Amino acid sequence: MKNKIVSQFSVVKYREFPHVLFGESSDGTIYFDATACIEKEKTEKTCSIHAFSEKFGWWITIFSEAYSVPREKMVVQNGDEGNWLMEESLILLFLSYLDAAFAVYMLERITEMLLTGIVLSDNTLLSMAKDRLTKDDLS
Repeated sequence: MKNKIVSQFSVVKYREFPHVLFGESSDGTIYFDATACIEKEKTEKTCSIHAFSEKFGWWITIFSEAYSVPREKMVVQNGDEGNWLMEESLILLFLSYLDAAFAVYMLERITEMLLTGIVLSDNTLLSMAKDRLTKDDLS
């Protein structure tokens, strides 16, 4: 695991996870702050970067190969701050590690997509309903 410097984490990619912020390193690699994710999800007692890297090492290697990102750039430490960063492609895998219920939810949505061809997140469905229906209709 190498040391990198990402100075600003300000990009929200997933509306369902507004606390997961992404930033770009000087070499153009996009990372998310995995340490901050663990803290915000309040899973410090049950989850760690080291445990994730051990349990999901095979997956990290597969993602590294699939996206042509060197394995040593997949999980890095952020300069002086010391937070652990993960390459952006690992986000859903990491969130699944932090929250097994999310992993089940994600697999259910993938099953739905494969069976029906269409899938929307619960947040998107709720937003669409709010835009289309009145408050009386929703209650």
